[in-house]
Amino acid sequence: MAFNEVHNYQVWYRVPPNETTEIRLLLDNGSVATVPNLNVASAAFMVDLLRTEKPLWWDSGARIFFTATFEPVGEAE
Repeated sequence: MAFNEVHNYQVWYRVPPNETTEIRLLLDNGSVATVPNLNVASAAFMVDLLRTEKPLWWDSGARIFFTATFEPVGEAE
């Protein structure tokens, strides 16, 4: 299990009939993690987090990404 900070990302969208989305994460160690075969709603949620939260971390063992600390509830951070 290795935790790496996400520095940049790319979004790849395949148009129908093979409609899937792939997100590629550029990590602090220079490697790229790929999150393939996402439906559009899941990809939109992930992209929203990638655009608005910093720092975000990637766990290569569990294949999840997460915020570094607990976030306050509500929109008035």
